[in-house]
Amino acid sequence: MAKAEGVKYERMEGLDKDFFWCETLKAKLSVETCAANHRRACAEGDAWDSVCAIACRRCHLGALHADDKPYEGVPSRFVVSTVCPRCGARGRRLIRNSICISCYNREREALIGRNARGNKPVKAKRPHGVRLYVVEDGSARIVSLNNAASMVEAAVTMLRNSKHRVSFAWTPSGGSIELGDN
Repeated sequence: MAKAEGVKYERMEGLDKDFFWCETLKAKLSVETCAANHRRACAEGDAWDSVCAIACRRCHLGALHADDKPYEGVPSRFVVSTVCPRCGARGRRLIRNSICISCYNREREALIGRNARGNKPVKAKRPHGVRLYVVEDGSARIVSLNNAASMVEAAVTMLRNSKHRVSFAWTPSGGSIELGDN
């Protein structure tokens, strides 16, 4: 595994591994653990419900330790933050790498049609489909997100889940994002 220039590596007594200080996770990690976190974050993405899923996916140092191609873009502030794009709350955990636990619970209540007490939900809005016109890694495509409540949520989710540079395109009719049932 490759080592990065400017990073101080050290060996701990009794262990046959190189360790370094990971500023992102605020922890001392072995090179092997860093590489494993990066590989898992890239492979599992949203399925891995961890802070590492967001932080390690676009880490240049993790890519170097994993002998992987580094992320070529400048990470958006949305990628490393745990701010919910639906309600704006800060949390430590995001469901589907997108929304906070509270918004997920309200979404679930809206889909089921009742809350925990058996009443019809008052504040919960049923999510709808959002289509984004995206230019990613040089190719244009349409991305459909079925569980988004707004265009902002869909765009932030796309930024968080992409490993490449992302731009949002316009349709020939002039609209950049279409809302509707998918």
